[in-house]
Amino acid sequence: MQPSHNPAPGIWKLVAAFAAFGLFWGGFAAALPAIKEATGTTEGTLGLALFCIPSAALPAMVLSGPWADRYGRRMLAPALAAFALVTVGPGLASSGLGLVPVFLALGITSGSLEVAVNGAAAAMEAERGERIMGKVHAGFSLGGLVSSVSVGLAREAGAHPALLLGSIGLIIGAIGWWNRGAPSPPVRQGGRRARMHFTRPLVLLGSLCALTFCIEAGLEGWSAIHLEDTLGASPAVGGLGPGLFMAAMVLGRVAAQSFGDRFKDTRLLMTSGLVGAIGIELAAVAQTPWAALVGFCLAGVAISASAPTILSLTGRSSPPEERGTSMAAVTSIAYLGFFLSPAVVGGIADLAGLRVGLAALGGIGILLAVLALRVGRLEVQPMEQASGGGEPLLPFH
Repeated sequence: MQPSHNPAPGIWKLVAAFAAFGLFWGGFAAALPAIKEATGTTEGTLGLALFCIPSAALPAMVLSGPWADRYGRRMLAPALAAFALVTVGPGLASSGLGLVPVFLALGITSGSLEVAVNGAAAAMEAERGERIMGKVHAGFSLGGLVSSVSVGLAREAGAHPALLLGSIGLIIGAIGWWNRGAPSPPVRQGGRRARMHFTRPLVLLGSLCALTFCIEAGLEGWSAIHLEDTLGASPAVGGLGPGLFMAAMVLGRVAAQSFGDRFKDTRLLMTSGLVGAIGIELAAVAQTPWAALVGFCLAGVAISASAPTILSLTGRSSPPEERGTSMAAVTSIAYLGFFLSPAVVGGIADLAGLRVGLAALGGIGILLAVLALRVGRLEVQPMEQASGGGEPLLPFH
């Protein structure tokens, strides 16, 4: 396979697309306490409203898989543009009921974008014959870091959430414009249309990613509220919750990108779950905001390697013409983690307090480590051979 004549710009456009995704979710997490106050919702009601995001994202992912196979990286620009248009919505809502259509629109557009960016990353990883998932996912975390800290500081100065989220939408739109004109994917031989498939290996990978996303979403969405409502921190310090969590994930993903090939995927995933659980429990029992921030940082470093490892395995598990539908299958299962996260954290918080809700995420980290043992039963093709076609590459023994 001949490499592209100048692949670097394509990688940085992809990193920017992931960063755009992170810009919104980091800023959204830091603005969530203000949105909660403006809409007059409780933790449980807000968690129920947040449930609308994954419930809309799931069907959007299923429908987007074949489109990702057909259009490849050309799908990125319109997906980013659609996402940019709805980002301001949460800042304009004035009630819990008003959040429902806003979160549904966010779910539809973010679900399509999730499939587009991860499918594009898997295709580029196979084309180059090297791991890039850690690098591009670090873009997501870096965008979330910059956005969450900036939004926290802006809230401290009195900025309205609608202004902040609308500004983020403009940046996302600009990144979408930069991603226009991407090359078309290779023509599928024989005209065979890819269909959504849920093989046992893909279900396993999707389940592991669901646990990872549950932890990530729980800490991104509730860390600021824990710092401000439970520990009495200011909005600026509250914004450091998702911000430092994202920063720790950047460091973890850069490290995984550099040293990941030295460790088996099973060991990476087990370590991610166990050490992440320790960090979460430290944050849950912390008596000061700064102690909680240490726990969030430890959890971020640990859990950061999980999703890129799982999605890299997904890309290597499928023939080139089916990577989009395989990625859609795994990410649609993975989004069940976003279903679980509001129920685990918000629901338990209403019953027993936010500390207990966060502590439950630590239990999910332990479950992730246990299920990761199953990855050792999969035969995985080496990265340098992953650009080939043929049958799926992750059969069970």
